[in-house]
Amino acid sequence: MKLAKGATKAGGSLLLGRDAKGIDLDSSGRPAFVRHVDAKTKDDEQRIGAKQVFANCAPHMLAPMLPDAERTRVEQAYIGRALSTSLFSAHFGLSVPPAKLGLDRYGVIVVADWAKSLDQTAESARLFASDPAGRLPGYGIANYGAIDSGLAGDGDPVLVSVVGLDRFDNWAALSPQDEKDRRERWLDAFQAALDRDYPGFSAAVVERMFLNARSMHNFMNTPAGAIYGFAPLPFERGIWAGQPRTPRTPLPGVYLASSFAGSGGFTGAMMGGADAARMAMKERAR
Repeated sequence: MKLAKGATKAGGSLLLGRDAKGIDLDSSGRPAFVRHVDAKTKDDEQRIGAKQVFANCAPHMLAPMLPDAERTRVEQAYIGRALSTSLFSAHFGLSVPPAKLGLDRYGVIVVADWAKSLDQTAESARLFASDPAGRLPGYGIANYGAIDSGLAGDGDPVLVSVVGLDRFDNWAALSPQDEKDRRERWLDAFQAALDRDYPGFSAAVVERMFLNARSMHNFMNTPAGAIYGFAPLPFERGIWAGQPRTPRTPLPGVYLASSFAGSGGFTGAMMGGADAARMAMKERAR
């Protein structure tokens, strides 16, 4: 809503319930129009004139929107790079302040009791390939009741989230019902663990939800649920050369404005969008 307010105050307008379908280029290879369709029916195609395009998505989603030659250039630049990990998140809404249950800190890290070294961290992501079997992965707890998050009004449930590593292929082969059932069983397992550590937790739960790597893939259109963009591999050049990726793409007037433009995650997405805006404004000034 804040993004919408900023856009409209600056004289822009927003269209809701639409999916971008294609980018039409002019004879010089620059953006001319963006085509979009109804998000539900996939019809009612419309075109909007656009001299610059901000793609707040993965380049894997941008490439199919382009003519063949430009699509190939984008794919050559990005497709095939290693992707980041994905995450699961188990969300619990509590009817009482978590501090009353002994959970009085915002952040808690729980190390898996079966892990003997940090080399086993990645094994946590593989546990979701099956139902809980007496082993929980390592996870973090975010207790939003410990900060002024603004997420809950008077009488609203207080959010406590459990987060950790996940992989898309843990869930990709499951039917929707099988996936739902497995998510519920993992919710049960995490809720039971939190109840052991913070007695009374389970009785206080009034809402709960489990999101996985497949959720990230579906909701965010990010390949394999890679929520941090590309994998944070060591720089091929010295760090003094700057970030190896920027919002600039091989196409003039087309910018990446997402975590795939530089560093990953929420901060990377915000920085990518800001950097893309600065580049576009400099180009317009020229």
